[in-house]
Amino acid sequence: MLSKAARYPTLLVWGIALLGLSIMTLYGLVLADPAGVMKVQPVRVPFSMLSPGHGVDKPGTWYASITGDIERREITSAELDEQFELIDYRLAEVRSGDLAVPRLFVANLPVDLGGVSVIDARKQLFLQTTLPLVLRVNEMILEERGRLLTAQQRIDAGETLSARETQWLADLAGHYETGPGDLEALLLRIDIVPPSLALAQAVTESGWGTSRFVREGNALFGERVFAEGGGVVPHERSEQDDYEVRVFPSLIASVQAYAHNLNTHPAYRGFRAERARLRAASELLTGRALLGGLEAYSEQGARYVKTLRHVIRDNSLWQFDTARLHGVEFAAVTAIGDDS
Repeated sequence: MLSKAARYPTLLVWGIALLGLSIMTLYGLVLADPAGVMKVQPVRVPFSMLSPGHGVDKPGTWYASITGDIERREITSAELDEQFELIDYRLAEVRSGDLAVPRLFVANLPVDLGGVSVIDARKQLFLQTTLPLVLRVNEMILEERGRLLTAQQRIDAGETLSARETQWLADLAGHYETGPGDLEALLLRIDIVPPSLALAQAVTESGWGTSRFVREGNALFGERVFAEGGGVVPHERSEQDDYEVRVFPSLIASVQAYAHNLNTHPAYRGFRAERARLRAASELLTGRALLGGLEAYSEQGARYVKTLRHVIRDNSLWQFDTARLHGVEFAAVTAIGDDS
């Protein structure tokens, strides 16, 4: 029996063997479709063998078939579940802390997810798909936060930053909508969203991944836009309303926008303040601890927060607040997609 640490690399052996027979075909396929519009049959191959520089990771998350037959179709729930089985990705072991989450970033949810009749199976598939995305976005935020803390320490020590570093701080302030040079304000905003909270909101806003908005626009969190033609128009929208639900090129883009919204919008100032208090006290950032700062996310207010609390509790989502991504990188499981 292999140890869990060794399990992922071993399960890639068959992919590596196949890849050796068709590497030139694969490169041609990837390079011929840089925009990420081609849909192909899912297969697992190591990141190191694929064209770098595309997607959320370096090297990039190219998804491509090496079977020779290109199918222009979306992945099904059964196919996605099969791929999770192949890499032994089981939520029970993630919950217990015995298994790290694979770096497996799915571009779009299966088109037939709503048709999975077994409710528990549908829920599990949704969580397995969404959790790696949430963890990756948090990982990127922490990388940014760590770089910011290093810069702050150097400034406090009397060092002079390079022009490039100074420009990076200015760009960061612009992105997070803070005053230039206000590093304390930046630290309040550049921090993670607890996985349990992100998952609970994705569950609530997307109906466990079955809503029209996530099917048509990868919108996991129901974010609104007020520019005509900028999103999906809700069927139930009144004639007086002019909002649409924002569309995203991929699921991870939706997660990134959601985290940025919580980290910048004035309505979530209380959320960020409580998160900073927990940080200062060296306490774990949990969804249950930070729920109170999200009343403004929905017109339901306190009732919305109560709903999220029940979703976290009833589905034991709090167990994912200590989940981590596996160190081994994968390319896997779905259509070619733009994960940037």
